[in-house]
Amino acid sequence: MERLSDGKRPSACRDFVHQVLDTSGVAKAVASTHWSALRSELKGSLISTIVSRLARECVNLLSRMGSASASIARVREIPGGLRMTVALREADGRETLVVWTIRPGGAFAWTALDLSVDGRGMRATFKSDFESALMATGGNLERAIEQFSRISLK
Repeated sequence: MERLSDGKRPSACRDFVHQVLDTSGVAKAVASTHWSALRSELKGSLISTIVSRLARECVNLLSRMGSASASIARVREIPGGLRMTVALREADGRETLVVWTIRPGGAFAWTALDLSVDGRGMRATFKSDFESALMATGGNLERAIEQFSRISLK
């Protein structure tokens, strides 16, 4: 993806997110108790929004210069899968801990259920953002999803 032109990166990142992430599982966790109240089209919209937000982050990461080395620091078996901690060390010496929660199956023989970077979990962050959007829209699920789509990862 890094070698693709800037114009082709967003599409490649969306495809990658779809291949590695249990997008409907993440969306269900984000919507929490509201999931059953969402019409099918709103569930699809929430999933699409999650993919778009992660694809934007993927494009931002691709534009960073330099490479990093990675080493697996810890692997722990959990019900239905694994939790794998990876230490990334960038050329300038910065270290980042990435924790993947994965289960067997999928395009790469595994599917990601959650991802956390330096202790900041994707599902928890998205859930908090969605709940904020719900509060800001007075509980209107459709408008909350629209607002949630505009929140950027920081």
